[in-house]
Amino acid sequence: MKTLIFLFGVMISFQVDAEIFKCKDSTNKISYQNNPCSTTTLGKVRKDADVSEDDRLRAQERIDVVFERERQRNAAEERERAARQDKAKKFQLEKEAKVNEDKKIKFLERQAIAAEQGAVAAKEAAVSANQARIAAEQTRNQQLRCRPDHAGGLICN
Repeated sequence: MKTLIFLFGVMISFQVDAEIFKCKDSTNKISYQNNPCSTTTLGKVRKDADVSEDDRLRAQERIDVVFERERQRNAAEERERAARQDKAKKFQLEKEAKVNEDKKIKFLERQAIAAEQGAVAAKEAAVSANQARIAAEQTRNQQLRCRPDHAGGLICN
């Protein structure tokens, strides 16, 4: 077990001392790798031990600026996404309200049509009843056939 830990420590130390190569391929894409470049080598990246404290602070400040810009961009994207979601919810609610309003209007139209049809049917029934009453009165008058007499009365058959 101690041997494995020792070997692991040795392997890590080799990785720490490894140089980083800045490479450029045929498409002018820049990459960083542990091994020497197979195409164009632009240079070697300095090891941490070779960097002065001022350079480290400047690098950290640049990194902080980049991270802050990224954080602000992510926050702006999140606000935009939330605004789009709110707008979509509002649109959906308006759409549902319009559908409900249309259903209500159609229901009220059907009620009005039914009431109008009921009123027409009632008028037709009243007209039919009046016509029946007139017809019955005419029939009764024809059956009686009354004529005035000399004394001012009626003589009926």
